Amino acid sequence: MAEEPVDFQRSRVYLWEDSLPLPKSVRNRPLSLDTCQEIADEACELYGVKRVVIRGPRSVKQTVAYYRPTDHTISLPDWARNKHIVLHEVAHAIVEMRFGVRDAGHGERFVGVLMYLFEHFDIVESKIARTYANQQDVYFRKVAPPSERSIKRTLSCEQDIESQIAFFQAELKRLRGEKRRNRLEAGIALRG
Repeated sequence: MAEEPVDFQRSRVYLWEDSLPLPKSVRNRPLSLDTCQEIADEACELYGVKRVVIRGPRSVKQTVAYYRPTDHTISLPDWARNKHIVLHEVAHAIVEMRFGVRDAGHGERFVGVLMYLFEHFDIVESKIARTYANQQDVYFRKVAPPSERSIKRTLSCEQDIESQIAFFQAELKRLRGEKRRNRLEAGIALRG
């Protein structure tokens, strides 16, 4: 069984996020679970990944927000129901689905996705986020979402594959019938 890599820059990422000049309305404005879900849905759609489900904490003792890949959910206690935390957790989900669990910590791709989401949702410009990341020694890699065209191409390829399978199954059935007919005709010709 492969070991998961150490989340080497987790603390630095948290410090970087805390240092960003986010509008007070982003950090302090509590959102409903429905609004959090709408934000998550838009972010997942942007990256062309499966929808993640937002829910409240499992118990009153839960004090942390987290993404759980086993059931593809994000758990948000009351204090974490703001755009900043929702996007942080959704970035974990996007990275896990696009690049695999091994890269789902607070690595370069995670930070790149989060930077893009922050800019897309008008929280902080990427240029500013990159400047602060460099100051905090936070490693990042630009990870823009796939273009709408490539998402459509992927979907059309999946549809093409399904139609190709159906075509080949029908063709195989036709060829088997033709082979059987040829054998019958050959048998009749030999007897005649």
